[in-house]
Amino acid sequence: MKQLLFLSIFVGLTSFIFAQPYNNSWINYSQQYYKFKVAETGIYRIDSTALVNSGIPLSSINPQNFQLFARGVEIPIYIEGEGDGMFNSTDFIEFYGQLNDGWLDEQLYGSAANHPNPYYSLYNDTISYFLTWNTTTTNNRLTLETDTTFSSYTPIGSFYKENIGSYTSGSKNVFDPYYDGKTQNVGGKAVTMFGFAATEGWFDNPYTIGGSKIKNIATNNVDLTGLNATLNAVVISWSDFAGLSNGDHHLRVSLGANVFDTIFEGFEKIDVQMNIPLADLGTTTTPVTFASINDLGSGADKQTVAYLKLKYPHTMDLEGVSVFDKVLLDDHPSQSKSLFNFSNFNPTGNVLFYDLTNGSRIDVVPSGANYQCLVPNSGSQKECYISSEGQVRNIVSLTAINSTGFFANYGVNPKDTAFIIITHSSLMTGATDYANYRLNPGNFNTDPQNAVIYDIEDLYDQFAYGIEKHPLATRGFIDYIINTWPTQPNYLFLLGKSIKSKENRRSTVNFHDNLVPSYGVPASDNMITAGLNGTFFEPAIPTGRLAAKNNTEAAWYLNKVQEHENPILGNNGETEWMKQFLHFGGGNSPAEQAAFVNNLNNYKAI
Repeated sequence: MKQLLFLSIFVGLTSFIFAQPYNNSWINYSQQYYKFKVAETGIYRIDSTALVNSGIPLSSINPQNFQLFARGVEIPIYIEGEGDGMFNSTDFIEFYGQLNDGWLDEQLYGSAANHPNPYYSLYNDTISYFLTWNTTTTNNRLTLETDTTFSSYTPIGSFYKENIGSYTSGSKNVFDPYYDGKTQNVGGKAVTMFGFAATEGWFDNPYTIGGSKIKNIATNNVDLTGLNATLNAVVISWSDFAGLSNGDHHLRVSLGANVFDTIFEGFEKIDVQMNIPLADLGTTTTPVTFASINDLGSGADKQTVAYLKLKYPHTMDLEGVSVFDKVLLDDHPSQSKSLFNFSNFNPTGNVLFYDLTNGSRIDVVPSGANYQCLVPNSGSQKECYISSEGQVRNIVSLTAINSTGFFANYGVNPKDTAFIIITHSSLMTGATDYANYRLNPGNFNTDPQNAVIYDIEDLYDQFAYGIEKHPLATRGFIDYIINTWPTQPNYLFLLGKSIKSKENRRSTVNFHDNLVPSYGVPASDNMITAGLNGTFFEPAIPTGRLAAKNNTEAAWYLNKVQEHENPILGNNGETEWMKQFLHFGGGNSPAEQAAFVNNLNNYKAI
């Protein structure tokens, strides 16, 4: 039963990941692109100095031609002074930028329903944004809302505020912080299977059977005349007590007198949803209790919280902050626009008001100690973001893609029956030497291969939308070439050290040393392309790896391959590589280890 569940999850993954178009479909290969990194959410600006210093030929570009891409789509931007067709020294590009959360990881889990925490990336908080330009003047721009006829409208009394607690800094145990998800019984041991289960990821510290965890969430300035609040949360279980099969977990979530109660079995992702009377919310914060109830006779119940989200009606008092996000505003029921008259906001410079849902930049006017603006109806609830010029983040440099600004177009020059080598820029010398040998092995025993090298850092940009270390970079690339090239590649050779994703997410050293990432926990190179040819676990291309950390190690490997494929035979027909053996021993106890060492020493004498 558990195995069938896993297979169903994996089938969802492989059928969902690469519905057309391909991950590089956002690129126009005839245009130049300059990238920069975004690691925090907020409003950003790029001025003329940054553009010129980055090598962008600003004097020859009509600013109306600029485009900005993130997450594979063109995002709306505002360009000060673009109407005159020139980018002057006081002009700038302005946009709303987002750190990298779990949006792309959803493909790994197969669907939003299986994704335990969309607010946190398994790999990286940072994402690249890509600035380019074309020859049209109808590119995506923020709509400028300049209406200030406030006297024609009645002010609204409240809006919805959404507060989110994403709990990712906990540890499953002192030895391993990552929650590995659903396990299988293999040889009497619990073994984590390949792929991504809905119970896998970075979560809070656990609570166990009979225990509980309290999470406090902000609930400032509740409008008590509004509708009930809505609480959503995800709870993960990571144990399966063998003595019970119809329910070994009892979860109870409490907020005041409001209770969510459920009994369930084994490893599960539990979606919690509750309607909360406003009177039960605290003045500034509200505690939410997650508890494991010990009444089932279960010998083990381990649970943890992934995230908690609360949506409630909020007064027009903005809490004295300088940035106010997650403003959810309904259309006005009787007016074409909502008069948003807000107080207790602490800006530096002009206030910036964005309707993120509809791509609008709305003029804000001071009114005594308050501020007001008009937000047009749009047909649905909209998310807004309020900041000011003092909180704007400035991009000071951009980097040309491939030094020239142009992406490599892998669809233009397909390689027949290719020997694909994916490596890191630091290993390019070793990769080139190996590719040259594969192209011309220089003997009659080994067939030449059409070896071609690809840089993993370029694949991050093209096929993982600028998210470093994401495994969809390689998977997306292979999916693209096996479906668009006339012949399928013969081999995939990953040349570079990989470090488990769960060991480099929180370690800058491991993140740097993870040169060519693998896929999943436990890591599996076969899973990088598994399912792309219609099967569950079979790789689409025969796959191998050299876990080299530098060019010296790559050269050692090449020498061994050459010795193996171009042997110099000894008197008895032996070769040098046959004369050296490495004996590895293991064991689950000191006694086993000692016995294995003794046996290996006996073999050494043979």
